[in-house]
Amino acid sequence: MSALVLNFGGQDDLGYLAGTDTPWHGLGQVIPQNQPLDVWLKMSNLNWQAERTSALFRDTTGLLHKSETDILYRNDNFMQLGTCSDKYKIVQPNEVINFFEDLVGGMGWHLNVAGCLDGGKRVWAMAKTDADCFIGSRDKVDQYLLLATSFDGSLATVAGFTSVRVVCQNTLNMALSGDMKNKIKVSHSTNFIPESVKAQLGLYGETMAIFKEQATEMARMSVSRADAMSFILEIISGKKDAKMDELSTQAINTTKNVYELFNGKGLGSTFNSADGTMWGVVNAITEYVDHHTRSKSNDRRLQNAWFGKGGDMKDAAFKLALAKIAA
Repeated sequence: MSALVLNFGGQDDLGYLAGTDTPWHGLGQVIPQNQPLDVWLKMSNLNWQAERTSALFRDTTGLLHKSETDILYRNDNFMQLGTCSDKYKIVQPNEVINFFEDLVGGMGWHLNVAGCLDGGKRVWAMAKTDADCFIGSRDKVDQYLLLATSFDGSLATVAGFTSVRVVCQNTLNMALSGDMKNKIKVSHSTNFIPESVKAQLGLYGETMAIFKEQATEMARMSVSRADAMSFILEIISGKKDAKMDELSTQAINTTKNVYELFNGKGLGSTFNSADGTMWGVVNAITEYVDHHTRSKSNDRRLQNAWFGKGGDMKDAAFKLALAKIAA
């Protein structure tokens, strides 16, 4: 059993749409097409509530005292999810799923996968939008909207667009400018208002149009092998003009592995859109983070790719590529 996707009551804490790629190597329940949201809640093991209770502690004399923090727990199996102050605003699992109600019902979107990680400490759902595009003639990219929240203080409630390169399932976060936003964060000290989040995300179709323009410019920009290596070194090291002999052994190995993905070993790396282009460099870094980083389990790798240092690395690569094509 995978470490972060738990099984309770005979079901994994995960559900995914029938006909899509199986996430987490077989974990989770298959959810038939066109199911209502209450079925998604049940089959993703999200039909529970986060409850709060006062915490007590015993001093050295044996007296009990009330803590200033509360304990959050899952009310179906009573697993502790985290601690919080009395100002903490809970976003329940059903709120995460119901966020997509009008998008699925009125815009032709489809919930794709939903569940929770680490016993419920993080809850998330992702829907496929009605927008997709091709970079070049063969390189298809689909667009999704991800909503996630946490109960352990590790993550604000986050709504964000992500693009998935179909050939290799790389997840790429687009970088938008001006009034357009691809990611909204709502602190747990603030009420989560779905309508406000959707308004801040802007018009859904525009985000894919901007992403396609950005990715197409990357695909048109030729990159030499030396420049590709310099780009990868900068992302891995976090420093401009970094040299290989300045890196740790682990960072050197990572740099070499990413470069090999760019130089023909990555899925889709021989497409005209990626072979010797800036788009190819960005996808080499993204593929490494999503599929090749060392991890104790597949779900820990994906948590890192979405919410951790891996996600930060992918964002940095995309933004640096935008700076290169604008220079």
